[in-house]
Amino acid sequence: MAELRRVLIEPQRLSGCGQNFELTAKERHYLERVRRLRPGSLFAIVDGQGALHQAELQTSGLARQGLCLEQQPLQHPGLVLRQGLIG
Repeated sequence: MAELRRVLIEPQRLSGCGQNFELTAKERHYLERVRRLRPGSLFAIVDGQGALHQAELQTSGLARQGLCLEQQPLQHPGLVLRQGLIG
């Protein structure tokens, strides 16, 4: 099975599995015109918080959120700042 194309969707726009959410004009353009997906086609949603969801393209600029495919804990990378002297 081919890997699903991923689209970043803010988590506050997602309301749970089986629920429809509205795509922005740019998201819709990317999915319908660039990726050439049709209603019923599957794609992946990344929510920016470590979760990967399956979604199905619907008509009229909507998509239906599906199952959570993967959940990774949010990691906060440590910042290290070093200063050196050249002599």
